[in-house]
Amino acid sequence: MKITAVSAIPFAIPMRQVVKFATGQLDRIEHILVRVTTDEGVVGTAEAPARPMVYGESTRSIVAAIESWFAPALEGLDPYALEHVSHRLARVEHNPTAKGAIDIALHDIIGQAAGVPCWKLLGGWGNGVRMSHILGLGSPEEVAAQALELRERYGFTAFKLKAGIDPKRDTAMVLAVRKALGPDTFLHVDVNHGYSSQLACRILPQWEDSEIAWVEEPCPGVDERGRAFVRQSTRLPLMADESCITPAAVAAELRHGVCQFMSIKTARTGFTGSRSILAMCAENAVAPVIGSQGDSDFGMLAGAHFYCAHRATSAWPGELSFFLDMQNGLLAEAPQIRDGMLELSDRPGLGIVIDEDRLKHARLDH
Repeated sequence: MKITAVSAIPFAIPMRQVVKFATGQLDRIEHILVRVTTDEGVVGTAEAPARPMVYGESTRSIVAAIESWFAPALEGLDPYALEHVSHRLARVEHNPTAKGAIDIALHDIIGQAAGVPCWKLLGGWGNGVRMSHILGLGSPEEVAAQALELRERYGFTAFKLKAGIDPKRDTAMVLAVRKALGPDTFLHVDVNHGYSSQLACRILPQWEDSEIAWVEEPCPGVDERGRAFVRQSTRLPLMADESCITPAAVAAELRHGVCQFMSIKTARTGFTGSRSILAMCAENAVAPVIGSQGDSDFGMLAGAHFYCAHRATSAWPGELSFFLDMQNGLLAEAPQIRDGMLELSDRPGLGIVIDEDRLKHARLDH
């Protein structure tokens, strides 16, 4: 089997409402659907999310990177030859989600050819994802009401709170959500680098009695010394995310020994890089958590398969329900969340079946 083409299709899906966070906001997603085609008719599919405020990639840059550099470099290769693929992709610097999508699409091909789902191909630990839903910014009362409504509708038992703009509001929100949901709901907070390290040292201890599982990126990632001060100021564990977007950056953070949790986002490191990060976490007693790239309904399936494949990632709720905040999706069959869980099927590969009519209307390249 040989790779014959790699295509990149930009598309947009509106959000149900504007999603705000400390580093920006979204009124719609603009992502890339990546397809890798083979001479035997097997097609791998993945999603590359554009996040210029974090990774410096846009829809245009991802399409240009794939069409100009990566597709010509991979045509004629065996899709099983992942080492050769990684070597050729590495000739071009950066472009993490473009590379990640290609790697995931190739694993989709391998799973289809083998007749097994990727969650079995990668490790086979289980097929169920405990979901953690990301709550939007708003008043403490609004966020608490949103959490209650989502718990009632989908059975969520875990939520991620967004903070980083107004520390007084953030603290009131943490208290309000904990009071509304009770002691048994799993809560974690993402500051999105929004506090200075000095401010984080003052604010995070105020959240300790609310039993927050961890605090993600409490201060700018470049402030390594400040993050160490934050760690010393609170008993709440810290998580690294955007400050560690490559395996090399993860290794550097692990040497510092400050963060006890590490976000793994398959869209930016593919399955190959994500497994490298997972191994490093295991060697350094750091807990790996599957994070969200603002994935669409089909894009989140990559993270779901990786989550289910491994015991370590399955130990924590995965942030994979962001697609519920979008007006629609591209899958022919919408994912179903029941009792806060998503169950994966035994379809080979990632099990992605795109509704071509929906894709046609969502495309940005007409």
